[in-house]
Amino acid sequence: MKSKNIAITLFLSLILFTQLQSQELDSLFNQINNKIKTYATDINYSCNVISKEFEMDKNWQVKKIKVIEKVVTQKDSVRNEEIIKATEFEKDKEKDITEDVRKEQAEQLKEQEEQQSDAGENEENGRMSLSLESVFPFADSTRDQYHFTLMADTVIDGKSYFQIEAIAKEESREQIEGIYRIQADTYTITYMDLHFSKNPRFVKDLRMKFWFNEFDENRWLPIKIWTHIHIGILIKNIRREYEENHSDYIFQI
Repeated sequence: MKSKNIAITLFLSLILFTQLQSQELDSLFNQINNKIKTYATDINYSCNVISKEFEMDKNWQVKKIKVIEKVVTQKDSVRNEEIIKATEFEKDKEKDITEDVRKEQAEQLKEQEEQQSDAGENEENGRMSLSLESVFPFADSTRDQYHFTLMADTVIDGKSYFQIEAIAKEESREQIEGIYRIQADTYTITYMDLHFSKNPRFVKDLRMKFWFNEFDENRWLPIKIWTHIHIGILIKNIRREYEENHSDYIFQI
């Protein structure tokens, strides 16, 4: 009888702990979501970007590196890139490919303009009607689609951070899952380590990492982006890693 009472007590304690943890997470998610709502999505700015593309062999060793220096400008939700310099490194050789990259960029812009023209009902002047809330799993409308785990807190440069893992309840090529790092005193998302819950077609592996900085109460932008991707089509495999570092932000009215 005594052991049965202990088991019941433990079971009830577990239920209570689960309920308290769920309430704690809901409160935390509300704070994060309220913070996201304060960010402007139509920020006008310019910044310097150094983009690196690593072409990898089957053992994920670097074969070739492409480094692009550019100035990125966003005005009225339209993004433009000015290529300053592009260099390719392969073995012991260094090659200036600036003009090639500029030509490739012009062709891509022309293709995008044609696509935007065809999709005029859903896009206007290159603007996407996508809110920040819809990108993250913390909103009331998306919260029940994920299993959440509050991981161990961490301290970086004297600041405390929550870490939350979000895993989709059902695998989908449209749902992103992963780990989010949130500054404890401001509820600002400063880092994300993400992947699709189900890889898109032909994608064998895809992982994305983002580092963010909150410049003021309305401006929250990336300072570094890293992507790892492996695409397999029949007997052809494409292995790439990309890294972008953003600096020297200048904000405009």
